[in-house]
Amino acid sequence: IFESKCFAGFLKAEQLRFYAQKYTTYGSMYVLPKIQLATEHFYNRYQNKELLKNLLNQKRCKELENLLQQQFSTLNNEDRLFLLLYVIYRFRNNIFHGNKKIQNWTKYHEEIQHCTNAMQIIISQAESLNPSLLK
Repeated sequence: IFESKCFAGFLKAEQLRFYAQKYTTYGSMYVLPKIQLATEHFYNRYQNKELLKNLLNQKRCKELENLLQQQFSTLNNEDRLFLLLYVIYRFRNNIFHGNKKIQNWTKYHEEIQHCTNAMQIIISQAESLNPSLLK
């Protein structure tokens, strides 16, 4: 649902900045406070260079790395949303396309929970802006 509702199908990393820009322009003022906790969690988590390296898995994202070098309080809403979307994108890829076993997911319980909650909020907002799902 996340990919189809928010990204018109298959999600690619190159789409994340555009979506964050569009999303923060239209109707995000109610949603951004709801995803603040997840955004702060991942910002703090990826101050650890080893954890960041594991997240990126040889796919450098200079934009994300640059955001993580700034103070969280200086990031604007678009940057914060981009950061969160990028983390969700990587976690989803690892779960659905990676070779991680379900048994390994338990050590990422908190991160998966943050991603899941944030996706639900983002999907709900996208649906309210552009209704398409059956009631």
